[in-house]
Formats: sequence, structure tokens, C-alpha cells
Amino acid sequence: APDFAAVIEIVVSHVAQTVDATVATLSMLTDDQTLTLVGIRGGRPDTEEHWKSYPLSSEVPASEALRSGQVVIVAGLAEIERRYPMLTGQMPEERSILCLPVAVGSKRLGVIGLVFAGLRTPGERELGFLRIFADTCAQAILRVRAVDEADLRAAQLAFLAHASAELASSLDYRSTLAKVARLAVPTLADWCAVDVVQDGVLQTLAVAHVDPAKVAWARELQQQYPPDLAAETGAPNVVRTGVSELYPAITDDMLVAGAIDADHLQLSRDLNLRSALIVPLQARGRT
Repeated sequence: APDFAAVIEIVVSHVAQTVDATVATLSMLTDDQTLTLVGIRGGRPDTEEHWKSYPLSSEVPASEALRSGQVVIVAGLAEIERRYPMLTGQMPEERSILCLPVAVGSKRLGVIGLVFAGLRTPGERELGFLRIFADTCAQAILRVRAVDEADLRAAQLAFLAHASAELASSLDYRSTLAKVARLAVPTLADWCAVDVVQDGVLQTLAVAHVDPAKVAWARELQQQYPPDLAAETGAPNVVRTGVSELYPAITDDMLVAGAIDADHLQLSRDLNLRSALIVPLQARGRT
């Protein structure tokens, strides 16, 4: 498997066909101890939506398999609902469930879930095959992650080397800041603005955007609605404190709360912001 998408396809399609499972899933464990559905074959849309994410602590077969590190097999609706009340009413017909932990040693990665028609469960030979497959799947996921991480680090180093050469090519700070904005787009972000304090006012000296037409919108926003240097958040606060601010998700409610008037709100919406990072430019103890 050259990438994670191929791993998912192998789990939910090829292996499911091999053992004649009616439903096959792959869920991955996130840093916050949540299982997130990344691949499914044969499931109903409502079921997929309901189980797209759930805590590792949940009393369901997949969570139990990953917590215990053991294969979990439950045959028949009555037994499923007796052991796992959360699954009551989730299956319209007689079914059996098999969940295999995907792990390497003590490192838990995720769970393969298989649902079979009727009371059928894999025999010893099939079960041995599936255990070996789950272990192989875990190794493949770690390998893909390692390759992705190496590719990312190589790309970052190449970007920094290129940026260093570009930024050292001119002594004119306006030209240098314009290069900062251009270098950041699209490698790091969809758009970038560089603001500098001049005569007590925060001025935007450089703007770059993946859509050049939106550069004019950004400049219009700056000219019509210059930032309040006393603001408790945003660029003015970063200038005062020298501390970065990260906004992982920018909602429309946040835009409404920060808008001065209807035109300001519309301009803010036109920028189509989804997340933002504001970082201080510091030298010789000054921001």
C-alpha cells in the first residue's frame, strides 16, 4: 500500500470480500482517545453517520477490542444487545460482529470491524488469517505514516532553505516582507498578510492570496477598517504581547461578533477564512 487510502481500501473492500463480511469498517484512534471512522463498506448511511466518531471508553465491541488488545466476537442480535446495550436497535436483522485491534506492541492504532449475516463467525483458520492481517495492517499504517512524516520534513527543510535564500537577497525591508507573504502562499497558507507598526498605526505592507482577486478585498478591509491597537485579540494584541494566536476554526458567529457594520461583515465573509494563525515578527527584543 503506497498510502493510507490504499490501506483503507484493502481493509474495507478486499479483505471483506475474502471473508464474506456484509459490513467492513476501519476506525482509527485519535490523540484525544476517540475512535474515528475512516473507511466503511456495506453500512447504511445513518449507521455511518451515527458511528463516525465515538470515545474509546464506549461500551461497544470496537472499543473493547482496542482497550483489551483482544479479538472480540459476538454472535447473534440477542447476545449483541445483551453485552452492548448501546447497539440496541442498530441492526435490522440477525448479525454477528467481529472486531480486531490494529496495534503494534503497546501502540494502539485502530480497529477493524466486520459484520456477518446471521450467526456466522469465522472459524479458527479464518480467524488466524484475520489476526495476521490486522498485525500486517498495523505495520503498513506505521510505515505509511513514517514515509509521510519524512516527506513532510524534507519539504519543510527545502522550503526553509529556499526562503532563507530569497529573504537574504534584498536589503529593502518592503521587498523582503513582500517575499515573506509570497513564500507563505500556498505552501503554508491560502493567504498571508504582513503588518508593521508605523507611527503608532498597524499598516499592512504585504498581502498574498491563492486567489489574486481577494488581495484587493484584504487591502480594502485594511483601509476602511484599520485595526484598533487596543483590541484584546488579533494582530494588535500579538504586537503588544509578542505571543502568537491560533484560531483553529473561524465561524460565522465570530465574524459577526467582530464586525463593525454590515459592509465590514460582508468583506470579512468574502475573505472566506476558515482558520488563522497570527505570529509576531520579533528582533532585538521588539515586536
